[in-house]
Amino acid sequence: MPRSRGGKETLAICRDCHHAVHAVLTNKELEARYHTVAELLAHPELAKMIAFIARQDPGGRVRVRRTNTRPKRP
Repeated sequence: MPRSRGGKETLAICRDCHHAVHAVLTNKELEARYHTVAELLAHPELAKMIAFIARQDPGGRVRVRRTNTRPKRP
């Protein structure tokens, strides 16, 4: 659950992976369905992005763009 909705438990992940999570899923989707790392990695689009990021140079940055399946901000 996001901190904006009262969540407290967090997981330390790299910046690129964090951007990938939010490029694919909204905070409401994370709150409702994705409570563990295993659940996040079960999402096919997110798992594909994480696998790509894992193959990149750890010292570099990966540009992550919002997917077409994620709703646009109001």
